[in-house]
Amino acid sequence: MGVRELDPGQLGRLDRFNGGGQATIYRAPDLSLPGESGPFVYKAYNDRTIHGKREAMRNSLRSLIRVRSEAADEDRRVIDARCVWPLAVVADGRGATGCIMREVPDVFFRRITYSTGRVRLKPWSWEFHLQDPQEVADRGLPNLKDADVAFLLARALRFLATVHRLDVIVGDLSSANILISTVSGTPKKSRPMFVDVDTYRIQRAVSALEQRHTPEWWTPESRQNLARWKE
Repeated sequence: MGVRELDPGQLGRLDRFNGGGQATIYRAPDLSLPGESGPFVYKAYNDRTIHGKREAMRNSLRSLIRVRSEAADEDRRVIDARCVWPLAVVADGRGATGCIMREVPDVFFRRITYSTGRVRLKPWSWEFHLQDPQEVADRGLPNLKDADVAFLLARALRFLATVHRLDVIVGDLSSANILISTVSGTPKKSRPMFVDVDTYRIQRAVSALEQRHTPEWWTPESRQNLARWKE
């Protein structure tokens, strides 16, 4: 497999699905990629995200796509099972406009209740389970059992070990970017799904996207050093 590059005009119908600070996600129901199973989404970067660095973004995405396409079969199976990896660059004459990825399966979404009483279908991310168990329940989510957590962690760590061995740096390991799916009473079916993989970078290379950071999160050693500095 090589590196696919598509023109925006080749994507067919686009239906807006989600949006964030860096990009807007569109479903691409008409799109097919030989040798890949869909459905697919188009992640279109906002102008300010890629202003002045569209060609650098194209090269960064091509490097990530090449990692997967050149990986051994077993490594590629781990990547496909545990994340939505970029599959194709979308570019025009000025450089990258975005990338194509598989759509996140429905099992990684849940109806979540907010403090206002509003209920919305949202990605079921690990960040919800860093809260107090009662708050998790108030959101309409199940509290994870120890066995669920054990299988989720084991599979997440295997994915991280795989990409690290392939010289890929994750950067911001945010709990918001790890989606989960569990089946009550069947811990072995617990699955993590990593998103925002296009922000990963190759070792000894620079990502075209700005490195994101999770607010209010410090590694233990960073927090300790910060405390020493304040003294």
